[in-house]
Amino acid sequence: ADGLVFVAAGEAIEALRGADGATAWTVPRVKAAAPLRTAAGIVFAVTDTELLAIRAADGQVAWRHAAGGVRLAPAIDGERVYLGADDGRVLALKLADGSEAWQYYLPGGITAIGAHDGRVYAGAGDKFFYCLGARKGSLEWSWHAGALVTGAIAVDEDRVYFAALNN
Repeated sequence: ADGLVFVAAGEAIEALRGADGATAWTVPRVKAAAPLRTAAGIVFAVTDTELLAIRAADGQVAWRHAAGGVRLAPAIDGERVYLGADDGRVLALKLADGSEAWQYYLPGGITAIGAHDGRVYAGAGDKFFYCLGARKGSLEWSWHAGALVTGAIAVDEDRVYFAALNN
């Protein structure tokens, strides 16, 4: 984003200039528990206890939201960021300020999460794949995958793609 590359390095988040690799800024004492994500000039970092929204331009923490039990990179779509937690919670936060829009619980914990075009997709510990409406967090449909859904969820205009542990 903005000519910067973001790295979770040890117990810090660091922004490196893409042109020369020099450090642009560092946020210390932050140990990422999941891959970083960027959107709308914000770097999102999941730790063991919270989600941090860090301004890409200067490394200042814009907001924090408690998010214990999250081990997956957040999914971002439109004006919201979505988290999936070990306890089965799908959490929708407003991108602008980190305030909670809604929560929805799925059985057995969240194993994968994605979002696209007003829908949130999640694999759950009960070996089902779920689709939630992004506006209110209502269940739109579910599909028995037969195994735990894992990895990244990809979406195009016609289909949703995911992998499950049964190949």
